[in-house]
Amino acid sequence: MTGVSLHVKDIEKSKAWYLSLPEAVLELEYAGRYPYASIRFGTGHVNLVQLEREETFHIEIGTDDLAALKEQLGQIGIQAYGPQPSEWGEQGMITRDPDGNLVEFDDHLR
Repeated sequence: MTGVSLHVKDIEKSKAWYLSLPEAVLELEYAGRYPYASIRFGTGHVNLVQLEREETFHIEIGTDDLAALKEQLGQIGIQAYGPQPSEWGEQGMITRDPDGNLVEFDDHLR
């Protein structure tokens, strides 16, 4: 797993809070339609995305070959949507686990 993305209401407030934690490093920031910040803690990331969604988070799993992974998921009956580009440069696709949690597979271009 490469990280967890939290869907936040106020990106600046959340970013300030996470950056106040020990060893937090701001790695990427985007101020477009969906403001985004990626904060590294060791080898993992907490990604903040300003979204108005019912879900408050999603997990991210990195892969080197989205097309192959989509085919493998399809072979075991898991439908994934994408790949599609994000506004900050990643390619990703999304699905839901059996409990309805969002799971994103991305090419983890950081």
